[in-house]
Amino acid sequence: MHTLAAAGSVSAGGVWAYLAIFALVALGWAGVPAIGGTVVAGAAVLASQGHLDIGAVLVVSVLGTGVGGLAGYGVGRRWGRAIMDHPGRTLARRQQAVATGEALYARWGRLAVNSVGAIIAGVAVAAVALTFGVRHVRRVRQARARLSHPATDQSPPA
Repeated sequence: MHTLAAAGSVSAGGVWAYLAIFALVALGWAGVPAIGGTVVAGAAVLASQGHLDIGAVLVVSVLGTGVGGLAGYGVGRRWGRAIMDHPGRTLARRQQAVATGEALYARWGRLAVNSVGAIIAGVAVAAVALTFGVRHVRRVRQARARLSHPATDQSPPA
């Protein structure tokens, strides 16, 4: 490992780099098609080269997944049904995503919260957050499920 990588450096990207990582990860977890996982991978490469601090990258990534997952849940709870039933060319696909999410939740309950994202990584992030918001899953259950699963871009934002 390069000696600068071990020491870490905030000067190359400054605070803006960490804010960008946080924002893109949060957007991806909120259901906006974003490149959160790719951003984290790129930030890890920059950290290995000493341009960013790996500890800070991990912290802002984990915080971004938490905030984004809660935001996606909030959007789903407040406007999820209206968003998913809004007329347009993708209406059938959106309705199918909600039906699939509701069927998974009805059958597996909390296990669906913790497992779906690992199975259908990118699609599940938005669908699961919106579905649980639409179903008004209690926030305590959501937070408990969120804390019981590793905070990676492969886990759903319960």
